[in-house]
Amino acid sequence: MGRKKKTRKDYPEIAVMIARHYDRLYEVCDVSKCRNYGSLTIEDIFSETIMYVIHDPDALKHVDVEAFIKHFQYRFKLIEFRAVQEAKQLNEISYANYLQTKEASKKG
Repeated sequence: MGRKKKTRKDYPEIAVMIARHYDRLYEVCDVSKCRNYGSLTIEDIFSETIMYVIHDPDALKHVDVEAFIKHFQYRFKLIEFRAVQEAKQLNEISYANYLQTKEASKKG
């Protein structure tokens, strides 16, 4: 059984705004630095942000370029924070499993 497909409206005018200012968004979000969060790279997070903002009706409110860039950067930071938290949680789960295995081997 496949994943349920989300039906969100996309906004072509936002996609055009992203395309026009792609280089600046890339620079502002500091994607050039190599960072990994679990299995996600910073470029994965940037791509996910693009997809999120294209479907975000709040982005339509920002007609001014500077306001749009700040909105994009805000969304980028939110998605990056979520990725950091998920990676942190995976590390904690792995460590907890390691401790349980260690205790079980001592008893057995």
